[in-house]
Amino acid sequence: LKLLSPDVGCQSYESSVLFSSLGIDGVFHGDVEYLAGYFYPEGTFNIALLFQPDTDQWPYKDNSASYYYSVKEYFDPVYYEVADLENCTQWNYTRSDGRTVLLVMNDEWARIIADLQDALVTVSFASSKWDGGTKVQMTQSALEQISEQFDFSIQPHPADMTKVDALMEAAQAAYEAERAAAAENRYTQLYTKGYEQYIQQMLDTADSTYSRDGLFYSLYDLNGDGVMELLPGGKGSSVVEILSMRDGESYQYADFRKFILLSDLYFTVCENHVLELEKTKDNIAEIRYYFRAEANGLTYLEGLEKLEDSWYSLPVSPVEDPKTEVQTEITEQQAQAIIASYVPLETQPERQQMKRYGEPVKPIPSWTDPYAMYIAEALEWYEDSWKFAYALIDLNGDGIQELIARNVWTIPTGCTEPEYALSVHTIVDGKRVLVSEASVTDVCEDGILMYSQKDGLYYAFFRMKDTELELIEEIFQDSVQKYWWRVVGGENPQSSNCSEETARSYIAQYHPIELNMKPFSEYPFS
Repeated sequence: LKLLSPDVGCQSYESSVLFSSLGIDGVFHGDVEYLAGYFYPEGTFNIALLFQPDTDQWPYKDNSASYYYSVKEYFDPVYYEVADLENCTQWNYTRSDGRTVLLVMNDEWARIIADLQDALVTVSFASSKWDGGTKVQMTQSALEQISEQFDFSIQPHPADMTKVDALMEAAQAAYEAERAAAAENRYTQLYTKGYEQYIQQMLDTADSTYSRDGLFYSLYDLNGDGVMELLPGGKGSSVVEILSMRDGESYQYADFRKFILLSDLYFTVCENHVLELEKTKDNIAEIRYYFRAEANGLTYLEGLEKLEDSWYSLPVSPVEDPKTEVQTEITEQQAQAIIASYVPLETQPERQQMKRYGEPVKPIPSWTDPYAMYIAEALEWYEDSWKFAYALIDLNGDGIQELIARNVWTIPTGCTEPEYALSVHTIVDGKRVLVSEASVTDVCEDGILMYSQKDGLYYAFFRMKDTELELIEEIFQDSVQKYWWRVVGGENPQSSNCSEETARSYIAQYHPIELNMKPFSEYPFS
């Protein structure tokens, strides 16, 4: 066997380079979207794709597949390992074009294998789908029909590597032009049509009624020019941008996406037209940015960052060049003096639901109990709040009862139908703090929290430490190899595989308790 030359990787937008270089048009006849892949100049290639078969026996969109074409006269560095072979069904099928292929299927994966004269082709994809909360298994007949649509008559020719760079440059240019046009169109449609149109687009793109109910905004004149700025998210919610009006047309006044990274930003309006943004981590304000609201946008003033017990001044906006972020260590006293120099307004902008745009804000009683305030707002804002329930339990023995609320809309792994998961809250210095959102399914004895998937193949156990969840251990089945794993957390995490019987014995050591869940409407607000 001869050795292959180095491979050429292609992003999704460069899939045309793969096909053009090898002189082929595609590998699937029908509704298809080609994704990333790679090819060798000698003709061996791999391409990922999303396809929808033209058969009523498998009427599902976005089936993810891998098409691998291996030229026989070259040594191929890629190999397949088929686990759980004893549970696989395999048979030969002769297609309508007279070509015979080998079909292989188990509960997880299906493969189409075509032994051609000059190459071996393997197509792999999932053999099941979740439909309405029910797992649907692909039939042998459906797999046979799907195999009809893959093209095994292709004959890739060796790539002319002198032309590949030019093809890559053309694909990159076309991709950037498409992105620029899409961005310009998005900006025009989203930002220049007025506040009401912007909000309507936010509502229209929400993926559920629950998500729509959770969209808020605030209106406030930040720079004192008499024009109310629109702050999507509103007070208490993460803010990603601000809109304003100029010459009768709305525009994007500020964009905070580059500041957000992995944490949300929460705003506070201060005196002298200053806007403070707090980036939170572990429920503590970790970074603060200060901006002055000017006529046409925000001007960065300074920032503060706390790393462990040390404070740092951020005199230059980190967005300008994050790789060369300017940090100057300062004392705790200096940091607190900077924070104190920006005085929050006594009255902050009111928050209103986007679906109630233009309506006056309905006041909610200012309960001193932070849980009562949280529940009262949910009852007022969410159409499905009659489904929400709560329980109070001290999880860590500190005398403070945690709020366990079933009110987080989610679609569990392996399901298509939504349900309401548990969120965990506690109280710190008189304020409600979110400990966990949608990562808990049960409460076990001794205050241990559990997350388990519907299929019974993944479990995680946590204990509450301060305002965080600390992993005790994870126990799960590897989806490919079918081995069971145990991962123990702590300062020295360890992992090991085990039999299913042993894994189930670990899981059985935890005992879920039945919580006395009551409707939100029965919370003792008094």
